[in-house]
Order: sequence, then C-alpha cells, then structure tokens
Amino acid sequence: MPFDVFHEAVEHALGRPVFTHEFGLNYKGLLAEMNGEKVAPTFEEICALIPAEKRLLVISPEKCPAWTAEKSAEFSKKFEKAGQ
Repeated sequence: MPFDVFHEAVEHALGRPVFTHEFGLNYKGLLAEMNGEKVAPTFEEICALIPAEKRLLVISPEKCPAWTAEKSAEFSKKFEKAGQ
C-alpha cells in the first residue's frame, strides 16, 4: 500500500491530522488512540516527540504578526514540559 494512502486512512480513522514523525516515534500511541485507549496528543506533545536537538521552529513575521517574544518563550516552556 502506498504510504500516502495509508497516511490518509490513519488520519480518517483518528479524525485528526497525523504528522509523519508520529508513525516512527509514536506508533504505539497511534494504535492506542485508534483503539480508544488513549486521547489524541496535544500539538505540544506531538512536537515534543522530536528530539530536542533536532527541533526547529520557524515563525514568519509576515504569516504570524501577532507572534511575540513572550509567546515564543511560553511555547518553549510548553515544549520542555511536554517532553519530560
């Protein structure tokens, strides 16, 4: 089965977008969610699956004019908390 077909089927079954890295780093979590044993992770938890040394967040001021240094610091704290 082509990966794009599989990916779309999983998203349909879960009723949410599934990031590609979730398949490799949270396979058991996806299965538990699909079986109703676990709730969907938050965006911060999904991002925290990526090892800290490999995370990169690009924020475009043109696309996100409301993004501030304070929001950036708050988001970073959520990342750290979710990754523990």
